[in-house]
Amino acid sequence: MKLRKSEVKFDEEYHKYFLKGKELSGITRILSKHIFAGKYKNIPEYILQRAAEIGKYIHRDCELADKGVEPKTEEGKSYLKLKEFYDLNIAECEYIVTDNEYFASPIDKVFKSGKNKVDLGDIKTTSELDLKYLSWQLSIYAFLFELQNPYITVRKLYGIWLKGKRAKLVEVNRIDPRVIRELLLCEIEGRAFIYPLEFINK
Repeated sequence: MKLRKSEVKFDEEYHKYFLKGKELSGITRILSKHIFAGKYKNIPEYILQRAAEIGKYIHRDCELADKGVEPKTEEGKSYLKLKEFYDLNIAECEYIVTDNEYFASPIDKVFKSGKNKVDLGDIKTTSELDLKYLSWQLSIYAFLFELQNPYITVRKLYGIWLKGKRAKLVEVNRIDPRVIRELLLCEIEGRAFIYPLEFINK
């Protein structure tokens, strides 16, 4: 399976995305603005920063584990056990998807799941999984992935929770692509996002 590579350049130090000199928006900012405003407002900045550093280290350890390097963290070891138990076959790590104009973001894990089908996974190292957040995040990733790879279908979305020796793989619901398209259009056009009534409770 060959995935299309974007031309987006990721500035790891400042966590920014650029395409031919133009800065693109990451997905975290969009979710914070339209869906989860104030999600971390009561958490001190130094705690958020520390959590981000730990998460980044674990993500990197899992990425190296996918390439055959022995994990250094308990989370990395737990990730390999999850992969073996669920027979997950990695296709890409930190795979950047984009609409080539406004948005870009890396998908932690792209797993092969059949002919022209993939599953997407996002690693979380938080104390608990926020399934609603994961659903929005991964649904946007799936939308952009299929935009970038029109002949490949996203089959399932997974949260990969890693906390020391504890680990679990949790399937999350995919939000209708038409809702995701509306969310992204609202961001582009500077409108407030309102969940379309026709999709509520579906």
